[in-house]
Amino acid sequence: MRVERPRTRRKIEELRAKTGKSLSRLLQEGLGLVETRTEEAYKRGLRDGQGRFEAPCKYCGKPMQLDIKTGEGVREAVLEAFSDWIHDECERSQ
Repeated sequence: MRVERPRTRRKIEELRAKTGKSLSRLLQEGLGLVETRTEEAYKRGLRDGQGRFEAPCKYCGKPMQLDIKTGEGVREAVLEAFSDWIHDECERSQ
């Protein structure tokens, strides 16, 4: 990219020196492209991660990785384990 105005060019160079970012990165941030990508990645990670959690082993206490989406029988076991749980509000209204 070529910048003709000396003042603008000077500001860009100062910003690059101050932040250590490339001109391309500064432009992406200025246009809001980086924020959009970050938000999309966050949503994708959240979507992909839903249904995954850790629970301590009954014997050693170390965490077990559970995934109710793909783990065989995990979803049913989790539903059974929490079958007696209710919201605080629901309990108060009974």
